[in-house]
Amino acid sequence: MDKILYSKEDIDFLLGWRDKNKEKVREYVCPVKAIKIISMVNGTICTCVRNGNIINVGVTLNGKHFGKIVAEYLNSGLYRVDEKCTSKIFTTDMIQSIMTVYASTMALLAYGNETTKPSKQIIHKSDDSKPKDNKKNKKNKKKQSKSKPSGITYVLRRDSKNAVIIPHGKHRSPQGMFNVRGHFRHYRDGKIVWIEEYSKGRGDKKSKTYKL
Repeated sequence: MDKILYSKEDIDFLLGWRDKNKEKVREYVCPVKAIKIISMVNGTICTCVRNGNIINVGVTLNGKHFGKIVAEYLNSGLYRVDEKCTSKIFTTDMIQSIMTVYASTMALLAYGNETTKPSKQIIHKSDDSKPKDNKKNKKNKKKQSKSKPSGITYVLRRDSKNAVIIPHGKHRSPQGMFNVRGHFRHYRDGKIVWIEEYSKGRGDKKSKTYKL
């Protein structure tokens, strides 16, 4: 599962970015369907899994399961908490804070320093490449077994106005199967289309770590 690491300064910046980009945050775009949001300040881990408009958030504090939140995103830009499935230990303010960080994180991953709104046209893209012949597959497996798979660490480059998440340090194409997060595709005719998250490559699935 992909990860995002937050320091206190990162959270402060994220909330400030949210205040300036409320419309984008309320679009509830979904660049990745499953992600762990980790606070490096107090060790809180929010494991967020989204299926359609339903978001499940499991919260771990100091290595112990704290509780879970189940919410449904509404077309109005708001969300509705499923009280039957959500742990009673959460206060209204705690739920609000967690959902705000999650929605803001998704918007920042999708937009970065983009100034455009998402298109209503959504493409469901999957790995539809044709398998290669057996001889080539055997050679590829041998090459992959020799090379060590490396995850990708992302950093948030920011100034007073813009922010963009980019790979940090040396980067090469991941080995095995990995997820390509949802993103906007810009066409020459000016059309902008939202491409949903999809899997790419073959072999064991790899995870990415996003670091702010």
